[in-house]
Amino acid sequence: MEDFLKFWAVYTYHTYYYPPGTMPLRSQTMLFLIILLVSFLPVAIPLVYYAFKLQGFTKHSKMWKPWKKFALGWLLLVIAIFTGITEFSLMIVFEVLKQRYITWLTIGLIISPLMIFTFITIFLTIRGIQQFYRSATISVYPEKEIEKLRYILVIHRKVGATIYDKKLGDWELDSDLIGGFLGIIQEFSSEIKKVREPMRKLEYKNFEIILEQGKYAIFALFIDGVESYWLREKLNLFSNDFEKQFEEIFKDWSGEITTFEKAEILVDRIFELYRL
Repeated sequence: MEDFLKFWAVYTYHTYYYPPGTMPLRSQTMLFLIILLVSFLPVAIPLVYYAFKLQGFTKHSKMWKPWKKFALGWLLLVIAIFTGITEFSLMIVFEVLKQRYITWLTIGLIISPLMIFTFITIFLTIRGIQQFYRSATISVYPEKEIEKLRYILVIHRKVGATIYDKKLGDWELDSDLIGGFLGIIQEFSSEIKKVREPMRKLEYKNFEIILEQGKYAIFALFIDGVESYWLREKLNLFSNDFEKQFEEIFKDWSGEITTFEKAEILVDRIFELYRL
């Protein structure tokens, strides 16, 4: 207890009573904080730059959303650094730090913008790391996501008929009935909003239907569980590759659906069914 009181006495002395020409402890604290933030600057700038520069790469690797959190967090860190430097400079210009009896509360209020930016940066960085870890884990070990797959449907937009379907689990579905229903649902959602904004997902108690609407077709993925970034990106990739592969057939379609049976190779490859 005696040692603690001595420490507190010395701490208080150096905080409020300091020899002329020396820097008080509170100004040292702020200066060290700014130096610490500046030391992160060489990491922050390229991280922000490459997070946006490599958007296509990270989107393809199913990890773009965590990178957005990193980019925003470290961008705020850059702002925090310049905010802190500006505030510290203004304190020196207006001789705020020479005020002998200025309190820590006052200093805290002055540097509150710097602290707010810093805490937001730390929060976003931690959330980004957590989300990045989850996305990376799914990308490396996607078996649990693949086990959710139950059925996939491709519906011709203009005709409203199912042109391709594949059973991925133990569910038995009437592809024509379900395809017609989903086609109507898409048109219904667009009619309500009066814009061509398709529905993205249908949620039920124990399963979900993930939807992607392309130029020529509507793609529906039935899963037994909850949607993940991995499944959404896989369906998006499948819809793009499907329309690219059969684009000429879509432009002059005669009603023959057997041509689309070749898409089974796409399903196996993109959804990585070979892992099970």
